[in-house]
Amino acid sequence: MRLSRMVLAAAAGVALSSCASVHNTPVQAEQPCEEAWSHVRALLGAGLDSYLEGMRRYAAARDPELSMSGTAERTRGRAKAWETAHAPGFAGECRAFSGERLSCLRRAVAAADLGECGLEPLVRSFTDEVLTPFATRPFDG
Repeated sequence: MRLSRMVLAAAAGVALSSCASVHNTPVQAEQPCEEAWSHVRALLGAGLDSYLEGMRRYAAARDPELSMSGTAERTRGRAKAWETAHAPGFAGECRAFSGERLSCLRRAVAAADLGECGLEPLVRSFTDEVLTPFATRPFDG
C-alpha cells in the first residue's frame, strides 16, 4: 500500500510539472499565433464597429443632416492599414508567448480584455492610429 501511494505521488508530481512547463513554454507553432492574431483583429474590429455605430446614433439624434459615412469609411481603411502594419510584429512576438498568455487571449471577449493579456501597447497603438483621427473629426464636411 505504501509503495502505491509513493508511485501515485510521484506520478502526480510529474503530471503537475509537465503542466507547468507547458504553460510557460514559448509557442512553437504558427497556427496558434495566426488564430490569436485573428482573434485580436476580431475584437478590435468589433470594438471599432460598436464605437462607429454609437457615433452614428449620436449624429442622427443631434442632427439628421450630419453624415459620417466618409469618415467612417476612412477609419475602416486606417484599421485595415493598421492590421497590415502590425501583423508581422505580432507574429514575431507571439512566438515567445507562453501557453498561459495565449489562453488569456483566447478567453478575451472584448478589446478591453486584451490589456490583461499584455497587449496594452498594441491596443493603444490601434486607438492612437485608428480611432484618434476619427474622434478629432467624426463628421463629413
